[in-house]
Amino acid sequence: MTSEASLRAAVALHRRTLATRPDDAAALAGLFDALDALGEPGRPEEAVARTNFGEALRRQGRVTEAEAHHRKALGWLPGFGGIHFNLGVVLQARGCSPRLPSAMARRRG
Repeated sequence: MTSEASLRAAVALHRRTLATRPDDAAALAGLFDALDALGEPGRPEEAVARTNFGEALRRQGRVTEAEAHHRKALGWLPGFGGIHFNLGVVLQARGCSPRLPSAMARRRG
């Protein structure tokens, strides 16, 4: 089991990496994993990065993983319409259209 101290150190390391290399996929994934393990939300800009990460996964056909990232991002930044939109696109790809209008409507609002 990973200690809280090592998880916090991982968060700090990944944030330092992302400050100079914001598109570093490994650092993003590591940051998300560490924050999830701590049960802590990310910063607003990390929520946006997380939904973008989810969008990249969706484009690779990894819709289940994409949905999980969008839902986490939504928990971190619930008022951001882009996350609702991205989640709506994933739900549509999964054939969950009954929930799609509310997710996509938030994007317009």
